[in-house]
Amino acid sequence: MLIELAYEGPEIEIGWRLPVECWGKGLATDGARLVLEHGFHTLNLEEIIAVIHPGKVRSFAVAERLGMQDAGRRQAYGMELPCLRLSHTDFEMQRNEHV
Repeated sequence: MLIELAYEGPEIEIGWRLPVECWGKGLATDGARLVLEHGFHTLNLEEIIAVIHPGKVRSFAVAERLGMQDAGRRQAYGMELPCLRLSHTDFEMQRNEHV
């Protein structure tokens, strides 16, 4: 899903939630990649971020597989959280590498 960061913006955040029985099958990565494509190609976003609770190791792994890079920390959801980012340019470079 794409939402304004913490429902407030101005940055656009990507997120994923799956039942435990779906973990480890690549579904979050595949689904998030399609959402990123929609965000960059249909919505013409220049950048998409993810804020991830420090204990969500699998979510960090998904973000890294998507090519997201460390962007420091952001205040969101009542706490300061690690933030990762992906630019439209970086997304396109990754796509071209996998063709």
